[in-house]
Amino acid sequence: MNAPNIEAAAREAVSNGQSQVKSFANEAKSQADAFSARVQDTAKDLRDRSYDAANQMPDTFNNVMQQSRDLYARSSGEIGRRVNKQPIESLLVAMAMGYFMGWLFTRRA
Repeated sequence: MNAPNIEAAAREAVSNGQSQVKSFANEAKSQADAFSARVQDTAKDLRDRSYDAANQMPDTFNNVMQQSRDLYARSSGEIGRRVNKQPIESLLVAMAMGYFMGWLFTRRA
């Protein structure tokens, strides 16, 4: 081979190498952009869900409080009816519970 042919082959090899590197770089940039877009979409979705959950908390809290009040009212009414219906048994149960709790909290280890 002569010198001009070698130079031409070297230029062509460099040119092919540069175009392959550019192609690889463009593909990597494209994939990185797509990944970045997915990450941003996921972050936005999580932010929106967090805001929605935070906005629903007061309503949920109010619902739980109302249910607690209703349950307390029903329970205290039921206990009152049972005490009125069976006062001696209620007194004995209360005394037994008091004795047990006193024994439990005052015993020594």
